[in-house]
Amino acid sequence: MNASRNSTLRFMRRCTNITDFLASARIRIDVAVHGGEALRMVQEADYDLVLMDIQMQEVDGLTAARRIRTIERLQHLPIIAMTARAMPSDRDKSLAAGMDDHVTKPVDPELLFRTLLKWIPAQRLARRALATAVAKPLTEGQPGQPAPLPAVAGIDWQVALENVDQQRAKLERRVHNFLLEYRSAPGAIRDALAVADMARLQHLAHNLRPSAAYLGAAAVSTLATQVEQDVRAGRQPGSAAELASALDRVLAGLAQLGRTAVALHTHGAEVGQLLDQLEACLRQDDARAEDLLAALQERLSGSGYTITLAAIQQAVDDIEYAAALAPLATLAAALHLNLEECA
Repeated sequence: MNASRNSTLRFMRRCTNITDFLASARIRIDVAVHGGEALRMVQEADYDLVLMDIQMQEVDGLTAARRIRTIERLQHLPIIAMTARAMPSDRDKSLAAGMDDHVTKPVDPELLFRTLLKWIPAQRLARRALATAVAKPLTEGQPGQPAPLPAVAGIDWQVALENVDQQRAKLERRVHNFLLEYRSAPGAIRDALAVADMARLQHLAHNLRPSAAYLGAAAVSTLATQVEQDVRAGRQPGSAAELASALDRVLAGLAQLGRTAVALHTHGAEVGQLLDQLEACLRQDDARAEDLLAALQERLSGSGYTITLAAIQQAVDDIEYAAALAPLATLAAALHLNLEECA
């Protein structure tokens, strides 16, 4: 790819919301309107990955993929099929055409990012400079912002926040999911190593690599990459024990933040309903807002939204219900909830 930019090439009939989504995630994208144009573009630039729409005019995605694979330089270029067709036979056609993976529409953003991280070689990602914009630190001293993220050995929160477009609530859900998915992984890695189950070890490392990178656990991701590469090359995976230990440390450190994330995940729907009901009462000068606020504070206890909740409480105590609407909207945004969609 061009050294000066991050690029993912999207081959499609027309631009849709997915291009805006990728751009908002600070991924540089180029768009081809049909497969013939796509074929020309991959020969003129060095792309990290191709998202290939199957149905396109003039030259369809399957045909374009087959033609790309006939070019020696592009035989290992990751190509991901993207289509509304979800039948197993459709996936088989994509793989037979030379594509590496297959995602269906409507696209799940987290699944899409996991797929990108899975197929873009780690060494290419390592060369990419972070976006020049510097995120504002999330500190308790900033009104409307949650408490600072606790320091966790092996986690770069700046990278993790960049990967979720600075959305703290989304990051907390990511931590929750990571803890659930990989809490038994260190033991599984050690067990696979003890019985020389190289296939199992490769599978564990392969799945862990993109998830750790997405969460800002660069050392874990690097070790997982090394283990996977060693097994594929038939070498003894000397980094496997170190990978298990590094993952143990990261999981232990995430547990502190994870307790809050689990609570928010468990009560997410209820919190959304409380926010919606509280907003309605505030707009109607309804004194039931006091009880709703108390319930909301209970659900968010220890979540780090102390300043915002206190601002709402102050306005309610002063019976200035309209003044509570602004900090309530701030809280909803911090929790990645839309008040209009909470009902």
